[in-house]
Amino acid sequence: MTVKTKLSAVLALLLIILAGTSGITFFRLNAQAPQLHQMDVDATHVSGSWIPLLLSAVAVKSDVDQVWQWLTDISATRGLDGLNDGFDEAEANAVKFAADMAKVRELAGTLELEELIETLDKVEAAFGPFYATGKRMAKAYIADGPAGGNKLMAEFDAAAAAISAPLDEMVIQVQGLTDGTLSDLKDQAGEIQSSN
Repeated sequence: MTVKTKLSAVLALLLIILAGTSGITFFRLNAQAPQLHQMDVDATHVSGSWIPLLLSAVAVKSDVDQVWQWLTDISATRGLDGLNDGFDEAEANAVKFAADMAKVRELAGTLELEELIETLDKVEAAFGPFYATGKRMAKAYIADGPAGGNKLMAEFDAAAAAISAPLDEMVIQVQGLTDGTLSDLKDQAGEIQSSN
């Protein structure tokens, strides 16, 4: 066998190996295309639905906290010395609560989260009595001082406790669902990385 023949055989063997590895690489990458597409869809779903759901749920909790804060502030100051914006601020946060709750409810419906929707029903049912009792208590503090307001404090504390439980449950549910979705996305990325 001549050197030219040997060299041609080695080159042919190298070409066969290169073609084989290129073919394997092509088929492996092609097999990942559906996974990559699904990962893209899931990432869009996370950024378009799950993250806004979490942010809106946290906003709802903040709205309730702000209503509570403003009502207790005006109860403590009795609206004296120009510190009389508590009712207005509480009302603004109650309006914001309704808007943020509508957003959470819309996203929960889109994502078909029936258990979360049931929790939202509990939060909304508890908000009305919480807000009404807080306003009555604040008005009693303003009108009659601690002697009048303290009589309603226990009722307001009970209304606050009644909304706190489903409110915390809502945030925990949304956080758990969002974490689960992000974990699935991370697992998909890990599978693709392992495959590569």
